Amino acid sequence: MADAVLEYAQHRAAPDNWALGRFVVPFPRWNDLMSNFESIARAGEWWPVSLLAAAHESERICELAEHSTELRVESVETKATTIADLAGVKPMVERGLSVVAESSRIKEFEEIALVLKRMGAAAKIRTGGVTADAFPDPEQVLAFMKTCRRREFASRRPPACITRCVVSIR
Repeated sequence: MADAVLEYAQHRAAPDNWALGRFVVPFPRWNDLMSNFESIARAGEWWPVSLLAAAHESERICELAEHSTELRVESVETKATTIADLAGVKPMVERGLSVVAESSRIKEFEEIALVLKRMGAAAKIRTGGVTADAFPDPEQVLAFMKTCRRREFASRRPPACITRCVVSIR
């Protein structure tokens, strides 16, 4: 964590820092991030943060987002295999957090997408990893994109990250 925090701080101080996104951290590592941030932060400095967390942690996440000023939780990325996994999403959206759910079951995604849309959350698909099986096949990506389109998650052009995925797996 110390190396990641130091590197992020260097990027924040660079002239092209406008292109830098949120610091992404697994929720269980929050305290580690906080202590490393405090050791290098300048007075008045704050960082935007995206938490990787289970939706059932929503109460703790909302409390953290409400009380943290230097590390500002702006978004939460969670996994949703079933509709039940989404129970904690709505409270986070209502608190103003941007919530993105990743569904590993593309076949059930249609139903999950409908619930996410009603809650005001977004959806994503995992488009790779360190092993070949982490890459979805083109049909899965297309099914995801079509569902997002039907549920009006996406504009007429698919998001750039999905476009890059489609290009990279051809």
